[in-house]
Amino acid sequence: MVSDQSVKEVHYNILKKEVDANRDIYQSMLQRVKEASIVAALRSSDVRVVSPGTVAVSPYRPSLALNLSLGFLLGLTFSTCYILLRERNDASLRSPGQSVKHLNVPELAVIPSARIGNSERIPLTLRNLSGSTALAESKNSLSIGKSALMDKDMVQYCHDETMMADAYRSAITSILLSRVNGVSPRVILVTSPRPKAGKTTTVANLGISLAEIGRRVLLIDGDLRRPRLGKLFGLQFATGLSDALIDGGTGPITLNSVIRTTPVPGLSVLPGGSEPANISKLLHSTYLDSLIETARSEYDFVLIDSPPMMGMADARLLSRNADGVILISRAGETSPEQLGEAKERLADDGTPVIGTILNGCDMRIEDPSYVSGYNSYAGVSRS
Repeated sequence: MVSDQSVKEVHYNILKKEVDANRDIYQSMLQRVKEASIVAALRSSDVRVVSPGTVAVSPYRPSLALNLSLGFLLGLTFSTCYILLRERNDASLRSPGQSVKHLNVPELAVIPSARIGNSERIPLTLRNLSGSTALAESKNSLSIGKSALMDKDMVQYCHDETMMADAYRSAITSILLSRVNGVSPRVILVTSPRPKAGKTTTVANLGISLAEIGRRVLLIDGDLRRPRLGKLFGLQFATGLSDALIDGGTGPITLNSVIRTTPVPGLSVLPGGSEPANISKLLHSTYLDSLIETARSEYDFVLIDSPPMMGMADARLLSRNADGVILISRAGETSPEQLGEAKERLADDGTPVIGTILNGCDMRIEDPSYVSGYNSYAGVSRS
């Protein structure tokens, strides 16, 4: 019995070892089958990983630098095309001589578009046209309050040798040499087809230029809707033309009582005065005719600042007492058609046009060689 039991145990161990061996073979074959199926599922590739991938610091898309560059180039292209298209379609007056070609009237002057800074203003009380000492002191006396400073639009009064000042001197030379029916005009109306052409600035500087050569000049603010001429000389709250017309010569307000002197020798100003209720009625007044005739007899020149012509009759009513009219145009804004229409209306009224003045012409663009040449010429020492 014992020997049979030992034999069975030995036989069992042999079978167990065979089972374990077969199991190991089966597991090994099963593993190989899995590996084979995986390899079969993969596609063959020649790619070889050289270095492992890294996380990018910035996104690949969108590229900020590229988008900004493209936007800048596209914006520059479209802007250039737009500017060229606008320039080509812009028929406004820009360069000297254009008004002569379209209107067949003289161009009295071309005023450059240079500006005067606040630091270049000169105190009114210290300016002396005939004395260089007072002028030198005034340029160094910028500590005086604003109320004592002349407006920056008074170019001719603030500067002796600039292109703008010389342009206004050129304008009065043309006026002095002009003739209307063989007679030199003395009462001159200054107007424009549209607003913001620079009429008031032109009237003030022309008056100063005439006073500079010894003429007695009266500036009349005929723009009763928006009087500004008196404001340039610090007379915005003074009684003026409208008050005299309302009084009608029957009260205490006379022409001499409303005329104000200025720090410029020989230059007087008749401000616009208070705001009237019916401007057209005042300008139709026969007393206006007598006022201007009185001014004609007492002054060498009378310059009248008037509102724009289009849409209002004020300038045409004032022009009936003038020897001639100067039409002001602004470069880049006034068209030849607007200027021609204003001239036709004045011609229908029997008022001659003495000439035109082109304001705000950018000489640095229109004629840069002239600008550089002028600066070198005007800057030559006279010692």
